[in-house]
Amino acid sequence: MQFQKAQRKKAKLRLALSGPSGSGKTFSALLIAKGLAPGGRIAMIDTEGGSGELYADHEGMPEYHCLQFSPPYTPDRAVKAIQAAKGAGFDVVIFDSLSHVWMGEGGLLEMVDTAGQGLRGNTFAAWKAVRPHEKKFLEALVRTDIHIIVTMRTKTAWEITKDERTGKTKPVKLGLKPEQREGLEYEFTTVLDLAVDGNVASASKDRTALFRGKFFVPGEDTGIQLRSWLEHGADAPVPTPPTTPQPEQPAPSAPAQPAQPAQPQPAPGAHGPVVDMASDAQRKKIFAQGRELGLDKDQLLERCNAWLRKTSRPEVTSIADLDKWAASGLIEAMTKSKPQMDECPV
Repeated sequence: MQFQKAQRKKAKLRLALSGPSGSGKTFSALLIAKGLAPGGRIAMIDTEGGSGELYADHEGMPEYHCLQFSPPYTPDRAVKAIQAAKGAGFDVVIFDSLSHVWMGEGGLLEMVDTAGQGLRGNTFAAWKAVRPHEKKFLEALVRTDIHIIVTMRTKTAWEITKDERTGKTKPVKLGLKPEQREGLEYEFTTVLDLAVDGNVASASKDRTALFRGKFFVPGEDTGIQLRSWLEHGADAPVPTPPTTPQPEQPAPSAPAQPAQPAQPQPAPGAHGPVVDMASDAQRKKIFAQGRELGLDKDQLLERCNAWLRKTSRPEVTSIADLDKWAASGLIEAMTKSKPQMDECPV
C-alpha cells in the first residue's frame, strides 16, 4: 500500500443527458459528440425504434452510424453493444436511451421479476441473482476506453406557471426523477438535466466545473469545452477491459480444440450496424427445434451453451444474445441432433 501524489490525467467522457420527452436529449447528444470528436467516428445504440436516424439529414449534424438495439434490453446485450462500438473503432458512442436497460423488456426490473417468480416472491434473493449482470454492465459503462454519452428518460409532470411578460398562466412540462437505478449518476463525469422549454440544460452533477450554476442550450460548443477539459493532463494508463465469460479450457490430456477463424471486423469507413445479432427468424427456428426435441427453455439454453463450449465461444444467458454466426451453427447442429448434438459445424 503506497500513497502517490495526485496527478491530473486525460480521460474519456461519461456524460448523461436527462430529461422528459421533447427536451432535446438525442439532438443535443449528437451535437455534443460532434464537438467532442471533430472528424471522429460516432456510433449510436438506438433503443427507440429507429428514431435516432431521424436527425441524419439535419443541417449541422455529424455523420454517425446506428445500431438498432431491439428487445430484450438485457444488460449483457448492452455490454456487447458498447464493446462492439469500441472494437469497430468508433470514437464516441451514444446510448439512446439507457432507460430501456433498466425498465424495458428484458431489462433489469423484468429480470428481477422473473427471478422473483422462481424464488417465491423473494425480492431480496432475486436482486442478489441479478446484481452480477448489473455490475458487469456498470463496469463496461465506466471502464470501456471510448467516450460514452447516454440519454435517460425522466418521469413527466405538469406545473402551471405564470409568464412574467404577459401575466398569463401556462402549463409547463417538468422532468422529475430519471427512470433509472438509484445512484447511477455517480458513474458519470457530468449529468445535464434538460428542460422542454427551450431545451435549456443545467448541471445536477459536474466534475469538470465547466457548467456549474449555468443555464445553456447544449451544442457543438459544449463538446468542444468538454474535449479541452478531458485532454488536459498526463496520458492515462490503459484501462483494464471489463471481464467477460471465458470458454472452458480442455484438460491437459484432452486433444486441442481446432482454432476458430477470426471474425471479420467492420472496416473503419463501413456503414450499417456494428453488431450482427441473430434474426427473429433464426431465434424462432431454434425454439421450434427445441420443442421438437422435447426441451424446455432452460434445457434449450443448456444445449445451446454446450454447443458454444464445443466451438470455443463464450456462453450466453439468453438465446437472444446469440449473433448470426452462432445461431446459424446452432440450428445446423440441432438439425443433426438425434437427440444429442454429436457434431459441431466449424
